[in-house]
Amino acid sequence: MCLPRGRNRRKVKCLILVGGDMRKRDATSSFAVPFFVLLSACGGGTTTGAVIPEGGLVFPDCKDGQLLGVDANRGYTCVSVSTTTASAPVCTASQALTVEGGMLKCVEKGTGTTTTELGTQLTALEAKYTDLNTKVNDLKTPSGVGSTFVGLTDVKFAGKIVGPTSQAVGINGAVDACVAKFGKGGHMCTPFELYISAATKNPAFTKDTTMPQAWVYMIGWNRNLGVNGVPSTQVADDYAGLGENCGSFTQGDSTKGWVGVTASWADTTYTVVPAGTKTMQFTINAQTTCDKTFPIACCR
Repeated sequence: MCLPRGRNRRKVKCLILVGGDMRKRDATSSFAVPFFVLLSACGGGTTTGAVIPEGGLVFPDCKDGQLLGVDANRGYTCVSVSTTTASAPVCTASQALTVEGGMLKCVEKGTGTTTTELGTQLTALEAKYTDLNTKVNDLKTPSGVGSTFVGLTDVKFAGKIVGPTSQAVGINGAVDACVAKFGKGGHMCTPFELYISAATKNPAFTKDTTMPQAWVYMIGWNRNLGVNGVPSTQVADDYAGLGENCGSFTQGDSTKGWVGVTASWADTTYTVVPAGTKTMQFTINAQTTCDKTFPIACCR
């Protein structure tokens, strides 16, 4: 059956409807002539790509209300058309007549609405996947975790820390030393960052690891030890929190009686816990006066 195609009624588009009483036919038999005539009438020609396989074409025995179509394996098959379809739609020259959901409809040649809709759905699904993946990764980071321990500097410093590349003195010098070893964002750890590191199972703090004493930045507003047991008269410095961090790591001798704070991860010396238990230990006493040298504990 040939249907008008587009507004130009002289051009037609073909539909092959096979009645229920039609049996399988061979295209090389008496059915071959009308088949080629049909191709010619619909704008196709027998010399423009229509190839008949050896032995002829074998068509399925379609029933009333079915349309002859081609399956995914390029074989002929019968496609049911809804009985409510009164007439086929008029397709443009760029469209082809097909069946979707049991209904005749026009689709763009080479694409089709199904392909377009599928692409849109895949794009939306990809966006949802990206958003979900981002949220999952955010959940993997423990709440409240900031900078954590990355290691110790190779160089040991007295209480006056001078940056190896910038020559900056004090906290900025410690930053320079950590950045030189561990990259951007490195800085001297605080006791709280080390605690978080151990609490979140940083691999540097396990039952099988140790960390020697290293400088950390701590303010406790303690009075300094003084010299020969006599506290310094510079009370203002003590109140400024300089007495336990070597004057913000600008003091490299013991003339002021200042000290620094060191941290270590080592076996506990107490007998109330199982042997081999590691603890985070912070030291601030005569063993950590500012003339002593230690590496810097770096966090990032």
